[in-house]
Amino acid sequence: MELTSFVNVKARAYGAKGDGTTDDTTALNNAKAAAVAAGLPLYIPKGTYKITSTLDWMVNDLVVVTDGSRLSQILQATNNIPVVKVAGEHQHIGGLGLRFASQQTSAQTSGIGMAFGDDAVGSCFASQFYDLRFVNCAIPMAMNPAINTVAGLFSSQFFGMDITSYSISAIDFTGGNDVGAYATGCVFNNTYLGNSSDGTACSSYAIRLRDWDEVVFNQLNIEHGTVNTTDVFGLIRVNNLVVNDLHFEKITSSFNGAALMYLSNSRAVINSGTARFNTFSGSASNPVFRMFGTSKLVVNNWVDNSNTRTTPSRPAIDFGSATNSSALINHMDLGQTTARRTGGDSTDAAIFHDEIATRAPRTASVASSATPSINCDTTDQLNLTALAVPITGITVTGTPRDGQELTIRFKDNGTAQAITHGASFVGTLLTTTVAGKTHVCTYRYDAAAAKWAGTIANTAGY
Repeated sequence: MELTSFVNVKARAYGAKGDGTTDDTTALNNAKAAAVAAGLPLYIPKGTYKITSTLDWMVNDLVVVTDGSRLSQILQATNNIPVVKVAGEHQHIGGLGLRFASQQTSAQTSGIGMAFGDDAVGSCFASQFYDLRFVNCAIPMAMNPAINTVAGLFSSQFFGMDITSYSISAIDFTGGNDVGAYATGCVFNNTYLGNSSDGTACSSYAIRLRDWDEVVFNQLNIEHGTVNTTDVFGLIRVNNLVVNDLHFEKITSSFNGAALMYLSNSRAVINSGTARFNTFSGSASNPVFRMFGTSKLVVNNWVDNSNTRTTPSRPAIDFGSATNSSALINHMDLGQTTARRTGGDSTDAAIFHDEIATRAPRTASVASSATPSINCDTTDQLNLTALAVPITGITVTGTPRDGQELTIRFKDNGTAQAITHGASFVGTLLTTTVAGKTHVCTYRYDAAAAKWAGTIANTAGY
């Protein structure tokens, strides 16, 4: 952008030094007021501008131009207050580094890089924010904690957000702070969240969106962070999130049950995602996706590999206590997952296109047992290879889905054996083997009856 007329914060009338030592708060405030009064852009040239209070940029039509986020930086010297607050219509703000003099801790909850919205001025509406770099914040990007009526963000665009260190969350956007209006219709392009500058673990989600309608991320990278108290990416009451290219890399998660992505009463579409070089060490489980309440998820093309996993269980989908929830998964590499789904009940559904059509059945084998057991979450087919005793009952563990199929292949040790399936089975059932023959039998789960219905019983054997 070539500017022929603007208000320069270093002009003699305002006197900002940008040397990182002089307190430039008053100079920046006066220059902003002059720019607004004249209807001109506020120009912040190369330099580090130390401030000691929050910059108030809550005004319509404010345009801020700079020499780039690594060259033009605002340095907040006071702990536990925002660097800048923004609100109003048609703002155009970018090319800034927003940083604190020292890393804000998780106890310094107001250590915000940029706070959005104001009940008097309004939400940030039809505004653009670009090339912003955040360093040493507790929460780099958040709604203004003071709002309780407006949403904070509405129909705005973000380009090139670079977050390099945080102690609570990199992005924590709750529409109306959970009491005001829902945030709506924002687009984020090329957003990078990293937390490797000082190795601080964040105390909440790396990114949390709550109370939203319609939000889009085009290329969201969540990398180099330690998340030990909850899930990595959290959605709570979000209607229609779309992420085009979602990448998790070198995330360390030791919190049991924590997922890469959590949906609570939310809807999301992920178009292309990868999870690589992450470390999962929950005591029992670290799923890829976790769902709560009534949530809907569509994933198109997901790669999950090259991770370090010591947690015993890593399901693709954990429905937990969710009801009437669903996940449609197209083209998912499940190389490092232990199950397609766990948890939930018969009202929940997970459909894996392509993965079902192309993968080999998950099999388990046992030579002989009077009471064989099958985990339907991890096994599609049980092979009994040398049955030497009559079967007195078959147990199916796990969380069966309505219409789910199981196969059991029976073969005795040369002596015919009686087969009693047990109370969980109905329909066409094999009652005895034929000596030396193999019998393949299939069953389909009827959720309404809570029974496994025999559909094929190869009584003659082969």
